[in-house]
Amino acid sequence: MLEHLVTRGEAGRALALLRRPGVPQELSYKFAPALVAAAPAEAVDAWMAAQPALNPRHAHNLGTPFMMLAAGFQLAPALPMASILFYTLTSHG
Repeated sequence: MLEHLVTRGEAGRALALLRRPGVPQELSYKFAPALVAAAPAEAVDAWMAAQPALNPRHAHNLGTPFMMLAAGFQLAPALPMASILFYTLTSHG
């Protein structure tokens, strides 16, 4: 279901689904690059509000947008948000 929503560009609905109780946190990490690219501010807000908090050791997927940008994808709006999230998770986690 999440993959379908992300593929269709429905990042808001995907983030809402990830916030449901019982949804494994691993899915947040798995879809992090696509959600940061599609809805950077909403993704960061959702991850910062996540309960239980996301584990910063698993935030390595946030490096993927940087690699995608280097490959020519237009993710410039997502990069500051990904940087803020990574800093917040690692400095307060």
